[in-house]
Amino acid sequence: MKTLASTAFMVTTVLMAGCVSCLQPLYTDGDLAYDPDLIGAWAPADSKVTWEFTRADDRSYRLVHTDANGLSGQFHAHLFRIGETTFLDLHPESPNGTQNSLYAGHFQPMHSCFRVQQISPTLRVSALNLQWARDYLKAKPGSVQHVFTDRGVVLTAPTKELQAFLTDHCSTRHAWHDLLEMKRPVEH
Repeated sequence: MKTLASTAFMVTTVLMAGCVSCLQPLYTDGDLAYDPDLIGAWAPADSKVTWEFTRADDRSYRLVHTDANGLSGQFHAHLFRIGETTFLDLHPESPNGTQNSLYAGHFQPMHSCFRVQQISPTLRVSALNLQWARDYLKAKPGSVQHVFTDRGVVLTAPTKELQAFLTDHCSTRHAWHDLLEMKRPVEH
C-alpha cells in the first residue's frame, strides 16, 4: 500500500509532468457549490506541499499551490456537483505580467479536474489518471472530443459533454488516481 507521502508525490509529479486538461470549464453556473470548510491551508502528511484556499467570492475560491521546493502557482478554483458527486475545477490565474504580450499570448490556460471524496476534517481528492485517459481515448476516440499532446491529453469538448464524460467514468476503475489526503497543518 502506498504511503500518503508517496501518493502526494505521485499526484504532484503527474500534475507537473503531464495531465488531463480541458479547454472549457467543467461546470456551469448552476452546478457550482460552495463549502466554507474548504477555506484554509491543507497539506499531505510528511510533505512540504501545501494547498491554501481563500474565498474569492460567494461561489469560488483562490488556490495557492506550493510545491516541495517552495514554488507556488495561483489558481481560480470552483467546487461543483454533478448528481451526488463533487468535483473541483482548477484554472490558473493569468501570468504575473512580467512577460511581454506576444509571449504571454501563446499560453492557453487550461482547466483540470479533481473528484472530491471529502472536505472535512480531511480533504480527499483524486485527479483524472492520464495513462487511463490515453488508453481509453485511443481505444474509443469518439467518446469525447480531445487531442493528444506531448504533455498529456486535452479534452476539447464543450462543458456538457465533459460533464457526461465525468459522469460516465466517475466510478470507472483506474480512471482516477489514488486519493490524495490532506489535513490542516499543525501550527508550531
